[in-house]
Amino acid sequence: MKILMITPSYDPIVGGTETVVKNLAVELSRYGHEVGILTFNMDAKWHPRPKSESYIQDGIKVIRWAAVGVPITRFKLLNKIFSLFFQFALIRPFMMHVIPMPGITKILKEYDILHYHDDVDLSFLLFTLSVKKPKLFHYHTLGGTFGRYHTNILCRHILKKAVCMHICNSRTTQRLLLSLGIPESRSVILPNGVNTDLFFPDQKERIENLILFVGRFDRIKGIHVLLSSLNHLDIPCRLVIIAPQSLESEYSREILSQIEIEKKRGRHKIEWIGGRCGNELIEWYQKASVVVCPSLIESFGIIVIEAMACGAPVVASNVGGIPDIVEDGRSGILVPSDDPEKLANALGTLLNNRTLREEMGKRGRELAVKRYSWKVIAKEQNTIYERVKNNERC
Repeated sequence: MKILMITPSYDPIVGGTETVVKNLAVELSRYGHEVGILTFNMDAKWHPRPKSESYIQDGIKVIRWAAVGVPITRFKLLNKIFSLFFQFALIRPFMMHVIPMPGITKILKEYDILHYHDDVDLSFLLFTLSVKKPKLFHYHTLGGTFGRYHTNILCRHILKKAVCMHICNSRTTQRLLLSLGIPESRSVILPNGVNTDLFFPDQKERIENLILFVGRFDRIKGIHVLLSSLNHLDIPCRLVIIAPQSLESEYSREILSQIEIEKKRGRHKIEWIGGRCGNELIEWYQKASVVVCPSLIESFGIIVIEAMACGAPVVASNVGGIPDIVEDGRSGILVPSDDPEKLANALGTLLNNRTLREEMGKRGRELAVKRYSWKVIAKEQNTIYERVKNNERC
């Protein structure tokens, strides 16, 4: 089959959705599918570039479509209209909607199945409604975008009518879709995956009492809860925060201030080391005694399966799709979100018990290989494509 993955943003932008699209595309190509990726041309998220280009990367054809735009918050009237669907005012795609552009239409007609990703932005889905191809929509962040869809009748109508199969990354996402009026018969659960050949336990000794956080400076990621929990943690620890530099937001400044306050207390060592990826990120997973995910909202939690694949026990909030991944008491510990004291208790339990950490890490690795390896996920995705191709549940 010829499959086109359609996503608002892609490499060089690094994020959960972008990672899923890349790994899924590469693994599906090994099944013999001809896979392409269509995305807006951006050098940073929501910073568009006015030039289209295409190239081959990892054996996949990547088409980066020109997106001339400016932040829609500068236009009060357009903001009210466009914010229902877009992250920014895509001037050229808006013209596509008014005057269909043959370039996009021609590209889409070359493929058998159109696989849309990321519920953050509906640009591509809206601008390609006239193309009569089987369409799948893959939800990655519905826990955070649900409110917009819940209040927007037009968005819900488009999703119901234009998409023949809805792919959910967790049971929580599927329940949210049901509440939006999309029947369970037209949705399927497919978790995100991890490359278990790259993310694996190292035989070297883990660093004692090293707690690792991987994420971004965003209130929903709960870094403030994690830092507050240190006041309740009796065991001196080393907390390493891996998060891309994001100093322009008020929340970022709040967190950096909180870090300085905790440092002055002198009990725990706290390090913010910026963003990390590739082998460097994997090495931190391999060194950590515990990986913590204190999110307030989390549709799935890719860092959880990355940590498990590296044999690190996890302490995570019992929210969103995380309970689908973590077997509480076996591969990690689940705690209520936004509860610093209970988070500290769970961290203390693991830091005090090396045997328990090793047992949970081993079980987590087994689960990652059995359930979340990209080879397993791609096989399930291939089955979904076959159903759609044969008009089953579509």
